[in-house]
Amino acid sequence: MSILTILFAVAGLALAFFKPKWGIFSIILFYTIRPLVSEFIPEVKVFSDGILLGGLLYVLVAYRKRLKELFKFHLFEYAFFTFLLIGSVSALITGVAPIAIIFQLRAFLLGYLVYFIAKRINFTKEDFKTFLYVLFWWAIVFTIHGFIEKLSLRQLLLPENWRLMELSETNKIRIYGILGNPNVLGLFMMIVFFLTYFYREYLKNIPAKMIWVGLVLFETIFILTFSRGATIGIIVFLIIYIAYKRDFSFMKNMLILTAASLILSFAVVQATDLIDYPVTEESDASKKERNKKNNEAVSRFKDAFSSENVNMSSQDGRVFYIFKGFEIFKEHPIIGTGFATYGDSATQTFSSPIYKQYGIENSIFYSDNQYIQIIVGTGALGVITFAVFLLSLTYFVWKKRKETPLFPLLFFFLAGFYVHGFYYNIWENYVYVLFFYFILALHEIWAKDNQEYN
Repeated sequence: MSILTILFAVAGLALAFFKPKWGIFSIILFYTIRPLVSEFIPEVKVFSDGILLGGLLYVLVAYRKRLKELFKFHLFEYAFFTFLLIGSVSALITGVAPIAIIFQLRAFLLGYLVYFIAKRINFTKEDFKTFLYVLFWWAIVFTIHGFIEKLSLRQLLLPENWRLMELSETNKIRIYGILGNPNVLGLFMMIVFFLTYFYREYLKNIPAKMIWVGLVLFETIFILTFSRGATIGIIVFLIIYIAYKRDFSFMKNMLILTAASLILSFAVVQATDLIDYPVTEESDASKKERNKKNNEAVSRFKDAFSSENVNMSSQDGRVFYIFKGFEIFKEHPIIGTGFATYGDSATQTFSSPIYKQYGIENSIFYSDNQYIQIIVGTGALGVITFAVFLLSLTYFVWKKRKETPLFPLLFFFLAGFYVHGFYYNIWENYVYVLFFYFILALHEIWAKDNQEYN
């Protein structure tokens, strides 16, 4: 272990122990820049682990005279723990290395530990305002970086191996950003978008016009990630939320912001084309190439469910792994094959012991479907416990919907978990789950204290 690794771990621990609120803020923001920073300083990855350890130590010290309170859990927590137990035991039976199981447990527990710590810290409305203020300008930096990446044709402000990355024609048009992943970047932009929109009255120290400009910029970057799964999830949320609230001013604002964002997106794409294919030098071949490139954006959404794409996916993509997953499930129907066996975070580092048996050649594939991963890894019992977890979590948020102002944002997250689970391993998306669990903790704190926020 290097000295630098120790320093980052100690820094995270000290920050969370002595300034627990800033520890929580820092781990959330850290995971938005972790991919980029770790390309230059790999040792920085332990900073988040230091924060979690420091936060847990702080809670233990703060509750040292009432330790029983640390072990009072909600139904969704008990279901979550049971789910983790099933996946771990099943993995041991399958022959998964303990280190791989721990790796996967960390992936699932990271967000929950933030919730466990945060709900035992007295976050106030002023703390939330501070977080929103920092997050707004933090996201503005992401939008500027995204535009530079797009207009420089991925040549500026990126690590060398990101710049040299071989991308398909479909992915070349997408912004990857500081997060290094267009899907995660898109979700992050929309998280900040809705945080800013729903709680813009808390940002009185930022000019109102700047807030609206920021909202357009955030949505523009989201559009330029061309993230199909995220788009579907957000559309589902908007439909349900509008039907529930019947707030036509909200609908009007969403339409105006989307129209402005589409216009700006189009302008950025056209500017990129001019840089990539200068008019004065453009040949017939270049025109054809440019037209083909422009059509990729439309085709990415239009052909998402085409017979050709479905056929390709059934051979070596999402559909293939879904069918293969059910094939494995039939042979392990009760508790599955365990964590770190089928397309989860752990299998990206530790290859699964079942791949060879089932003819899976791509040893580092991501299932890109949370549900099939749960079905294969934990079987029927895991599916039941995870369903109890998700449904009881939804009920917990719903029954307190009138007690805090945070329900609209939690509604957005929960809709995402249900829908995005079909396209992503969403519960292993650290950015998404960290924001969710932090807001969930605030929701519980404020409901319990019965504070007045309006």
